[in-house]
Amino acid sequence: MAFEYPDFLSRSAPKTAIIYGQVTNPLRLWEAVNAGGDGLEPLSSQHALIQQSHGGFRLSSPGWMDFTFNERMTLTQTSELFLLCREKIMRSVSDFALPLRRFLEAYLDFVWAQTKTLQEEHKATGAGGGLFSAEDWGFSGWLPLPQAYILLPPTFDGGCAQFAEVDVVFWGAQRLIAVCLEGAGTPPPSKQRKRRYLFDEHPALDVISISREQVAEGQFPADLFPVALTRYWRDLPNPLGPAPPRLVLQTPS
Repeated sequence: MAFEYPDFLSRSAPKTAIIYGQVTNPLRLWEAVNAGGDGLEPLSSQHALIQQSHGGFRLSSPGWMDFTFNERMTLTQTSELFLLCREKIMRSVSDFALPLRRFLEAYLDFVWAQTKTLQEEHKATGAGGGLFSAEDWGFSGWLPLPQAYILLPPTFDGGCAQFAEVDVVFWGAQRLIAVCLEGAGTPPPSKQRKRRYLFDEHPALDVISISREQVAEGQFPADLFPVALTRYWRDLPNPLGPAPPRLVLQTPS
């Protein structure tokens, strides 16, 4: 099967392909998600395809999770829906990836806590009210793509498909954020070489390194991240809920 490369260095149509989650063979999975031939959606539960024209990936973005009919009918509280999103993110990460799990838990705690910050701001300014509560904005938080494998351009290794591994990736505000966690293990030289190439050559990528001590503290280091991520509701006219365009019906057992 011929491998088709999205190329983030392309001058005409730059694209960044990412496989994420608990994956043993990113190349095989990439070929599988491309097998349909009808055009690839920008986001699923195992891949992302990024173009500069795309908006950021948020918890409200369609594609990365599907609600079953029962879930949509029974989980009516905003907090319950957010916990479901949290559960599905954590389920995509190995139980043995402790630094990564701590970071994701701290990040998701932060996203939810920021709805309280927004609520206080609304009270102080007299904004808010109407159809939406401050908690509804929680789904506008940026979507983390954990255990990410980012496809490198063909020029990296003579046309052979290669992926650089990153602990967590975010896409928003026209920038790709690669999060590297100390204490997550030292990659072998071959993986370090791929990661260095990605960090040096990707034209729209920022790297954030988080120390072992910061990971162990269990607090999200908001000061290291852009304001667009920490105040994720900015520049959005209304909050969007976790409502993918299709519902998956459960079949009777």
